[in-house]
Amino acid sequence: MCCTVLKQELSEIRHSHVKLKKTLQDRCAELEHARSRAEQYEAEVKKLRSRIEELKAELSNVEDEVCRFSHFLLPFVSKTLAYIHGGPKSKPPTLSRFARSGNYCHNL
Repeated sequence: MCCTVLKQELSEIRHSHVKLKKTLQDRCAELEHARSRAEQYEAEVKKLRSRIEELKAELSNVEDEVCRFSHFLLPFVSKTLAYIHGGPKSKPPTLSRFARSGNYCHNL
C-alpha cells in the first residue's frame, strides 16, 4: 500500500511538473513577444522624433519666409489701401520701391 501511494504522489508531481513547465514556456513566449513589440515601438518612436525635428526645421524656415514676405508686402498693401481710399491725389505704390527697402525679420 505504501508503494502505491508513493507511485500516485510521484505521478501527481510529474503531472504538476509538466503543467508548470508548459506555463513557463507560455510565459517565456509572452515575454519574448512583449520584448519584440517594445523594440518595434522604440524604433517607431525614434522615427517619429526624427520626423518631428525635420518638421520643426521646416516650420522655422517657412516662418522666416512668411516674415520676410509680410514685411515686404505690408508697406505695399498699406500704400495701396491709402491710394484706393485717398483718391486720385495719392501716388500709386510700386513693388520695386518696397523690394529695395530691405524689411526682413531678424528675430523669430
